[in-house]
Amino acid sequence: MQEKKQQEERRKYIRLNAANKLNFCVRDKKKALPLEAKSSAVSKDIGVEGICFSTEKQLEPGTKLDLEIMLPSESEPLILKGEVKWSRSLKTQANARAMFDTGVQLLIVQKSDENRYLRYVNQKMMERLSRYLHL
Repeated sequence: MQEKKQQEERRKYIRLNAANKLNFCVRDKKKALPLEAKSSAVSKDIGVEGICFSTEKQLEPGTKLDLEIMLPSESEPLILKGEVKWSRSLKTQANARAMFDTGVQLLIVQKSDENRYLRYVNQKMMERLSRYLHL
């Protein structure tokens, strides 16, 4: 609990709940090429500088990723690059597959995708605020 509180305090921006399908691919650190096939995941939350998602793969901190994030009502995914900052095992039922929450800092974003991503984050923030402000 204390660890999570300290982690949240280091963030510059709030995180917003968002369940979006996404694909990710581990990149070679030296050649910046994909090392393996795409894996699927679902985001748990997003922020201006990062995203958290649940996956069956445990990813080591420092791992570079290519991300494709599906946004509601858009046909083309966002194309982003990021770096794994942390990965934690989730408690699952005895028969269930292992799952991991993974925190990724966004690093490189094309300008067009950056604008789309920030619009989406802004939209989620307005949805959250409207509950309190009755907008």
